Amino acid sequence: MPSLQIYKSKRMSEVVSPARAKFSWEGCFYLPHYHRGEASARAFIEIAETEGLLEAIRSARGQFYAVYSDSDADYAFIDNAGFYCAYIGEDFVSPSFLDLIDKRRFYLDDVDTWGMFELIQDGSMNLDRTPILSIRRLGGDVVVRLSRLGDFTIETKGIPDILSTNPAVSFFEEVDKICSSLDSDGLFADFTAGLDTRLQLAILLSKGIRPKLSSTGYSGHPDIEIPAKLARKIGLEFYPVLHRPEELHEDFPVLLEASDSLSNPVNHHRDYQLIQAMKTRGMKMRLNGGGGGSFRDFWWLSEWPHIRSKHPKLRKFYMARVATKIYQPLFKRSSLAQIAEIYHTKSIAEVEELYSIRPARMADDYCAYYYHSRAAGGRHLTVDNRFVDTYFMFYEPDFVRAASQLPYSDRRNNRLISRLIAQVEPRLASEKTDRGWNLTDSTFQHFYNNIYSSLDVIGRAFRKMRYYATGKSVRKSPNDERFENVVRSLKDFDGALSELKAAGFINSDITADDVPTRNIGSIIAAGNIVARLE
Repeated sequence: MPSLQIYKSKRMSEVVSPARAKFSWEGCFYLPHYHRGEASARAFIEIAETEGLLEAIRSARGQFYAVYSDSDADYAFIDNAGFYCAYIGEDFVSPSFLDLIDKRRFYLDDVDTWGMFELIQDGSMNLDRTPILSIRRLGGDVVVRLSRLGDFTIETKGIPDILSTNPAVSFFEEVDKICSSLDSDGLFADFTAGLDTRLQLAILLSKGIRPKLSSTGYSGHPDIEIPAKLARKIGLEFYPVLHRPEELHEDFPVLLEASDSLSNPVNHHRDYQLIQAMKTRGMKMRLNGGGGGSFRDFWWLSEWPHIRSKHPKLRKFYMARVATKIYQPLFKRSSLAQIAEIYHTKSIAEVEELYSIRPARMADDYCAYYYHSRAAGGRHLTVDNRFVDTYFMFYEPDFVRAASQLPYSDRRNNRLISRLIAQVEPRLASEKTDRGWNLTDSTFQHFYNNIYSSLDVIGRAFRKMRYYATGKSVRKSPNDERFENVVRSLKDFDGALSELKAAGFINSDITADDVPTRNIGSIIAAGNIVARLE
């Protein structure tokens, strides 16, 4: 059994106190009233030594992974809002999933085939599940402790839930404090078709702050059209940046990448192009929303592809996000019903309706209901994160690091898959284009060919890992064979639907009408949503 370990990464910064306590971090770390980085790290150590480690952790802000070491133990944790990506197993914690693949020996039986498929389909690990059964995401409300004796424990930070009846600071006081520190000069607000950016802008306007708007997307995309329409209506400057995916390969080494989260590189690239363009226009501060991904219970709604579908079930799923009164009876779980009621109380389904609001209190009210709804979805936030899950980031060099030359696909980041393929089985070299591994495609036939080939190579890669470790050949488990039988059947769409039902991957009431694009990714997504709602 491997020894207990808390892993660090090469990109972590470190500060050592006179008493030999150490604090290492990566990402954006700061304490209130201190400069980001080293000054905040030294203040953190001082608080930990005088008032206790948990008090220091509760005061930490930003988006980071950190390790604190004293004479008794090492402690690993991420930001209190849970934004940063780090991973935990039975006897280790690490900020990099890819490093774990290199350092640890995992076998075919260790693979969560559903988690692997989720990674391929969604391009990121948004929930606690990862492609390895024994590895999960590290939560923002815990601290991992490794004592000098080797005891490995998980402790709770004790951060109050955002819905606490007696919050330390009221939501409205927090809004006033944040807005009073902002200056419209050089302030750019990222504005998309999303819910949080609309609320964010509404409250800024209600406080007399008029930022410049910026957004990026493809021509005709709602993230371009909606901000342009609203900027004209309310008299704000708007600077659109049309996304140029053909430049991704050239820009990739300097992409903004705060964590090893296996996120979609196309979204990172859009962000990078937008930041570069706004810097030339005098951007001093960038305001960005938390994004749809902050709905941990509703991650599948962030970019749900069928929001305009005529099919009742698919429309039902999307309406959970903007749930008006008419859809509330569809939700059987109490938490979903609660969110539906909250959204109904202050409906913001129409963009124009939001900007008809003028009184400051009404704008505050919208945001207050919104952050309560996020809390109902499972968010645990600290006081400084209560501004609608909004965080402010200065664009400085320490946000940028050189990235390795990674494969590129049009819609997904397949870093884990590509590494396994490159290390163990180069058989798919003929499928590699000048744009990288083409593991996903919009057409059904190509989707079948590429996904099955990928799963096949991954399976053989893990079997070889076990063979190298034990000297014995390894048979596939029944579950792996069942899943591969499902994937093999994808040439026959109706047969695939039946196989997926029989295997228990989707609910039995899903029909072909629920999957208008007739590809397996949509079947999986629809089935996953039904399982969550019912």
